[in-house]
Amino acid sequence: MNVPSLLLAIVLVVLPVTLLFLSFALITKKIKGLHQLAGISPSFFNSFFKSRDGAVFVSVWAAAEAVYWYVFPDFLVIFAAVFIPRRINFKLPLFVVLGTLVGGFIAYSVGHISPVAATNILSSSPFITSPMIEYTDKLYASKDAWQTVNHPFTNVPFKVFAYTAGQKHLNLPIFLLISLVVRLFRLLVFYAVFYSIGWFLFGLLGKLYHRPLTYLLLIFVYMAFFAYILFEVSSLVPSSSLEAVSFAKFFKFLI
Repeated sequence: MNVPSLLLAIVLVVLPVTLLFLSFALITKKIKGLHQLAGISPSFFNSFFKSRDGAVFVSVWAAAEAVYWYVFPDFLVIFAAVFIPRRINFKLPLFVVLGTLVGGFIAYSVGHISPVAATNILSSSPFITSPMIEYTDKLYASKDAWQTVNHPFTNVPFKVFAYTAGQKHLNLPIFLLISLVVRLFRLLVFYAVFYSIGWFLFGLLGKLYHRPLTYLLLIFVYMAFFAYILFEVSSLVPSSSLEAVSFAKFFKFLI
């Protein structure tokens, strides 16, 4: 493990995410001052994510991640499942997918119009590696948009699929349709799994959830751990063995 790189990854996640959320919350007046953080609780986040402003925040986050932003929207889904215990919000994954499709369309368009610009964007994106780009390029070598069904089973961010799909001039409606299905499937699975974990943790650490300082500390630990996972996942080389499973053919059969 490269400790300096890991610490950098934590900084790249914790600071921007914290500043982004606080800025948005202050602008939309969800909080009127930083002093209100002293009374933060699960009910605050529950109200936020169920509000119109919360829907906008989540959708824009997902759209930005599909274009350049590097913190997966899965971060928000897992956060809601774990830190807003025993309050189901299935609208959250839907808004994430909506934003992903908008961002995916933008990335596809850039790749379609200017392949060089798409390559430059991916090359400069944090946590995007050459093996990820090479893997997706190989996956789409047959110019088959149905190969997008492989996305949930790889460590490759969606933006790489979107830009590459545009570069390869894949069928846009099919690409967006498959993206909708596989992204929604992945997020719903994540939400269900981590909602169960959140239920368990709340039963175990319920008192800490109702103490603002310890609640904020748990959130910080989560962000740091997510940064660690992001660092580890981005260092993995995508496996071409997934192609042999032929998810695309199976998915075509179901459709």
